[in-house]
Amino acid sequence: MSPATISAAIGGLVITVLVLAFYFQWRQKHREARLRRLHELKARDRRLRNLADGLPGGLIPADIRLLLSRTGKEIANELKELGLGDLAEEASLDWQAFAGNAAQAAAEPIPKFSNEASAMAARKMLKTLYRFIELQIRLKRLDYKTGYERLQQTQFLIARTMADAHHRKAVDATKQNRLRVAIHHYHDAAAGFANLHENPLAIKYINAFRSKIKALEAQATEEQKQKVVETPAVADGDPSKLSQDWNSIANDADTWKKKQAYD
Repeated sequence: MSPATISAAIGGLVITVLVLAFYFQWRQKHREARLRRLHELKARDRRLRNLADGLPGGLIPADIRLLLSRTGKEIANELKELGLGDLAEEASLDWQAFAGNAAQAAAEPIPKFSNEASAMAARKMLKTLYRFIELQIRLKRLDYKTGYERLQQTQFLIARTMADAHHRKAVDATKQNRLRVAIHHYHDAAAGFANLHENPLAIKYINAFRSKIKALEAQATEEQKQKVVETPAVADGDPSKLSQDWNSIANDADTWKKKQAYD
């Protein structure tokens, strides 16, 4: 073999090794990117499903339910492109059923949350729904006017979930005649609507809670006055009490004097 042939063979081998190294490196990066995308899509699908399944129908307007369904179907299509056809088909069917029930579900009455745990869970999901609506506005899928109304509505529901829990606690405290505790819970319930001055429903709730607070304050004050009146108290200058004390002292003095005389 001539030196030129040997050099060409060595050069070709080096080039082949480099090409293979770059290829395997690119393949590894592609695999990692695909896995990251899969995890991201599954996480988004899980968040959307939590909203769809976890929030009662009356808390999600019909148009927002349709946007949730549309986003869920888009995620399903991406999952299908990444090779998860079975999962994508199942998700598509679920979101199709969710969209078909949008109007009926949105017409359901807004539930009241009687305990703090359920109120906190609903509040957390409503905050996720709020961020979802913000994203839809940025993506131009929801016009600004409608989006703003939906954000205001969701913000009101976030405040109401906790107000319902505080109201229930206030009612229970009132039944137990713990009026000051009830007043405290009504203050907490009203405070949740403090940033919603432009919402007429929020103002209505605040006024209702203030009326409750005013009535309970008057009742608590009256009960306190009644307790003061019913509590027996002996005045410093009560003649009967002073007479009894003086007679006791006098008897003791006479006894001491007689004892001294015999001594």
